[in-house]
Amino acid sequence: MNNHFYKCRSTTYDKQLLYYYKQYNEFLKNINKDKSISLYLLNNYPSIKHIIRSEYLTACYNDVNNDLKYICVYAVINGNPYMSYYNKQRFIDMIK
Repeated sequence: MNNHFYKCRSTTYDKQLLYYYKQYNEFLKNINKDKSISLYLLNNYPSIKHIIRSEYLTACYNDVNNDLKYICVYAVINGNPYMSYYNKQRFIDMIK
């Protein structure tokens, strides 16, 4: 994410990386389903706490496609503090 998503602002580049974003989203979704792994990672990496909480996903990210929802939360939480709306909008526009 640091090398490809935050530094680049091109919509064409985002669409080219959409395949990899979907794979990473599936990886985060599987972590969310397996509670033992998610609890272990939560102790070591507290930045994923919003990915594990499903009520946060449903309340704040209804307009993001389900194929990109987990990776979108990860990008918004770990990205620049004042760019969260822009990062979320980029994931909404990727599928369009």
